[in-house]
Amino acid sequence: MDEDKKNLEDEAIKELTEATEELTAETEVNKPVETPVAEAPIENPTEPQVAPVSPVAPVAPVAEEVIEPEVKKKSKKGLIIGLTAGALVLAGAGVGVAYAVTNTPENIALSAISGFFNTNAHNINGTFDLTLKSSTDSGTNCSEYQIKTMNCRSVKNPLEKVSITLSSDTNESAESNATANLNVTYDGKEYKISLGTVIIKDYTVYISVSGLKDLSNQVVDMISETQDEFYADLYEELFDSVVGEVEGNWWKISVPELVDEIKEVSTSDRTKMKETYSCVTDAFSKLQNNTNKYVEIYQKNAFIKLDNYKGGKTFSGKGTPYNVTFDAEKLADFTNEMTTELDSLGINKCLEKANGISGVSTSYEVKKVTKADVEKTLENIPDIVVTVNGFLFSHELTGVYVEKDDSSYSGKLDFTFGKQKDTVKAPENAKSVTTLYETVVKEITELQKTAECKYIEKVYPRYFSFYCDKDYHLVQNYEVQPNVNI
Repeated sequence: MDEDKKNLEDEAIKELTEATEELTAETEVNKPVETPVAEAPIENPTEPQVAPVSPVAPVAPVAEEVIEPEVKKKSKKGLIIGLTAGALVLAGAGVGVAYAVTNTPENIALSAISGFFNTNAHNINGTFDLTLKSSTDSGTNCSEYQIKTMNCRSVKNPLEKVSITLSSDTNESAESNATANLNVTYDGKEYKISLGTVIIKDYTVYISVSGLKDLSNQVVDMISETQDEFYADLYEELFDSVVGEVEGNWWKISVPELVDEIKEVSTSDRTKMKETYSCVTDAFSKLQNNTNKYVEIYQKNAFIKLDNYKGGKTFSGKGTPYNVTFDAEKLADFTNEMTTELDSLGINKCLEKANGISGVSTSYEVKKVTKADVEKTLENIPDIVVTVNGFLFSHELTGVYVEKDDSSYSGKLDFTFGKQKDTVKAPENAKSVTTLYETVVKEITELQKTAECKYIEKVYPRYFSFYCDKDYHLVQNYEVQPNVNI
């Protein structure tokens, strides 16, 4: 390619030189020579002068004009076309080589991952499905004799299936909102709940929950089947009062405000809790503002490898599907460098603050990860496929798909990525969760009081009117406390 380029440059220079010489030759024109005419002197200026009659001078022969043959100009159109074509060929060849180099699986992974983490505004849609299979507890609690005599049989896990759908938007300020729907199949019954969350930059969280009423009724039914009806009635009262308050409302959760409501904790411990929380949120803010550094660490230790997907499945994400594998050595190096970088954020100092809280003991020890550690972890990794949408030299991660099927469970996790769709903002008319906390504490305290009278009514009915009023409140101290825990 270098030799062709040099030949093209030499030819262009040669043609430009010839064209210049021709233009110079064409501007050289023979100029005619003018003969000056001498005037006769006046002999006597006082006399009138009469012009003498001059004899007719012989006419000089006119030199015959020599007409040189016209030299045809060489058109420069061919030169321009040639130079342009040559430039396009060279440019096209360069682009082709650059495209081929940039679009290797290794560089596609590097470009897509770097682009994802360098762009804050995202929309994420995901589904998670987990199906648990029947299992036999023979290896732990059953003897060989019990298995043979059928006294220990295959026991089906009551938790059968968990499904979650998620939709989330994150803006340039790393504020996010999300809507999640949870379906759980437990012992043949399906339980549903919906959760809306908004997380604002100062880590104030807003939560809205719906579907609690149906869920609480199902839980009460389950308690009735497995425990005493007495407990089912208590929980039903609690759920009715709390769920009615929670259902459909937005709740603002500010951890410092919530800590202030925990009156059972000393003032000094509450102060330390808030200091620890502030320390952690500061560290997370530094984490979000330092993504370029983490991209650099990944680029240095690019541990994700892509191979062309050859399966028959289709994926919802735009672009080309690839199988994902990992380089254990590079992943170990990446983990160690990231650990060092994250340690610089001051997480260890946050834990030191937490150690000052009564009853809290934390330790922070960093251990270097080895290639062997990573290889052991990767032994049971599920199948992973990603979709990447590319245009020339840029690549966009559009989906991640994880699937595993073994003897105990089958699971699938799908995520698709795109540009931010919805505006992220704090919901209006949100209530502070501290008021909910006060309501729950009040209801539990009241239920504990009525629980004692309900227990007396059930176990010692003849003494009920002596100890309790008609609202199930104690009017006399009851020395034998019922075994009731809410």
